Amino acid sequence: MTLPLLATKLFTPPVRAGQVQRERLLARLDDALRPGVSLIVISAPAGFGKTSLLAEWLARPGKTAAWLSLDAGDNAPGLFLAYLLSAVDRAHPGLLSETQALLQADPPAPLQTILAVMVNELSMAGPAGLDPNRPLVLALDDFQFAASAEIRTIVGFLADHLPPGARLAIATRSDPALPLARLRARGQMVELRSADLRFTTEEAAEFLSQVMGLRLDPGTLQQIVETLTARTEGWIAGLQMAALALQSSTQADSVDFVRTFTGSNRFVLDYLAEEVLARLPQETVDFLLKSAVLDRFCAGLCAAVMDSQPAARDAYQQVLEDLDRSNLFLIPLDSERTWFRFHHLFADLLQARLRQVQSEQIPVLHRRAADWFTQNGFVAEAIQHWVAAGAAAAGGPEAAGGPAVAGGPAVAGESDYQHAAQLVEQNTVALFQRGELHNLERWVSLLPAGLADRRPWLCIYRAWVMIFSGRMGEIEALLQKAQAHQDMLAEKEQLELEGHCAAIRCHRAVIAPAAYPGETDIFTLGRQAKEKLANNAWALGVVDWTLAFAIRAQGDLARAA
Repeated sequence: MTLPLLATKLFTPPVRAGQVQRERLLARLDDALRPGVSLIVISAPAGFGKTSLLAEWLARPGKTAAWLSLDAGDNAPGLFLAYLLSAVDRAHPGLLSETQALLQADPPAPLQTILAVMVNELSMAGPAGLDPNRPLVLALDDFQFAASAEIRTIVGFLADHLPPGARLAIATRSDPALPLARLRARGQMVELRSADLRFTTEEAAEFLSQVMGLRLDPGTLQQIVETLTARTEGWIAGLQMAALALQSSTQADSVDFVRTFTGSNRFVLDYLAEEVLARLPQETVDFLLKSAVLDRFCAGLCAAVMDSQPAARDAYQQVLEDLDRSNLFLIPLDSERTWFRFHHLFADLLQARLRQVQSEQIPVLHRRAADWFTQNGFVAEAIQHWVAAGAAAAGGPEAAGGPAVAGGPAVAGESDYQHAAQLVEQNTVALFQRGELHNLERWVSLLPAGLADRRPWLCIYRAWVMIFSGRMGEIEALLQKAQAHQDMLAEKEQLELEGHCAAIRCHRAVIAPAAYPGETDIFTLGRQAKEKLANNAWALGVVDWTLAFAIRAQGDLARAA
């Protein structure tokens, strides 16, 4: 069993019709096509148009694109590589076939081996390889979510070793933990920052008049453009919010609005959100508020969250397309405009309003989303929404979406957390097979303190994580907790759990014998494990490897073979 990859993460966002053409920035990015450049970094806070600019540049001739949108769940190296290889395969089918095979092996090849083979395949010459005159750009959007050391190792290796026919492009809200100073000194990097991305007065004028459709006399428009550009410092999201508030204003009101357009970003955003929402029909506001619990959404998911019949999907598709055309901070995630997300800042505002006016609906909305994601095979999203439902029911701080705080209350919302824990258990073996131990730990960390300790299988799976990550001192406590709660399992499951305990103790004794000198005989533990895990091919494979390693360590090579 494997967890599905989200295809929407691999689509380069479409370029909007009428989008402001930023030739000065596109020329800077074109400089990355010169020989010797390997890395492009576009780094700025939210709302500066990083994604739109990168997508526009990639849509121009002279390059091919392999796009990957990252999120907080992509920090397992195996999952990240699976997405990256799939992105490349969309641009150049079969180019990285050997790398794919190494990643999909059971167990996967070592990370350095996979990366070396990947670079070698990217370096291939001839018709099947990359053309240095039309390079492949590996584009990583929202790279601020790449928090793990392993992901930084992968990206740093690629930045150092990509062949002339490839480039790495990163769009991020914060500087990536990469050797930027060295690459900059060598002339191997092109970078754009918030000071570069800010709209000039001319770009702001084009944006407000042509994209946002402000219809004012030239003198008034020029006054508004100059004032707003100065007060937002060219911040595109702020200009967009201001324009939405101005669209239904009279000419005199527009001047007054701009004159009072001051204050901290948070204050201004709150004010504009009130102005924007106040001008929308109530049914549209209700749709926006309820959709705000979703990180990404399609018409079918929206129908489920609104508790509508599946037949309403077409109607909600029309709603999404209307919102998209209205520039209401809806960002399409694929060229077919099937999946969307809200601008992050607009989502924050909608979630705050939802907590104010419909807080009792938040757990219900998350449960509906969790059911839809479960039924459609999106396990990670389903777990996140069950956890968010539990946090909202318990009155936690993450009531409108996002990860719950580990250790939160588990009385109200208990059944929601149990749903999440059950999904984790059902999908853990698939995670192990894909090498995604980070995701298991992340999922468990979302559950309230104590819940995972009361579920014997979660204790067992966490103990395996400890084994594979070398944290031997934490294992015995988890095994004892698993055995203390095994009465909740059927007799057959209890036997299997005892087999896992024996297998884990056997492996621990072989790997760290000095730390556990009084351990039961290794081969006795191995025999117990194999008897009780006869139908578990994955665990049996680990036990067989462990016993072979132990025999080899004793010098009996013939028996080990």
